[in-house]
Amino acid sequence: MELELADVRLPEHIEIALYRIAQEAVSNAIKHGKATRLFISLSARNDRVTLAVKDNGAGFSLASRGTGGMGLSIMKYRAEIIGASIDIRSRVNKGTQVVCALPIPAECARVKY
Repeated sequence: MELELADVRLPEHIEIALYRIAQEAVSNAIKHGKATRLFISLSARNDRVTLAVKDNGAGFSLASRGTGGMGLSIMKYRAEIIGASIDIRSRVNKGTQVVCALPIPAECARVKY
């Protein structure tokens, strides 16, 4: 796990949405992908927050799944309600990568230690 947001505190609704997206991505990786390794990162660079969840699971073909299952739809919806983009890439036998990115909101608090 990698975390690079030491000086940024996002609004609570955004933190919760990002947490739920990560939770769903991890759940899918374990439950459906049978992943044995996961990499989760959350970073803030160039006024953007990026959440990435990568796994080494079974992966799937997006073309054969159509719009995907409920989990994929829920992640897309959660990203949409916070104004984020979400990119889900998967390759059979190569794992899946979920990347959610959004601009750091102007009202975002900077945490000073």
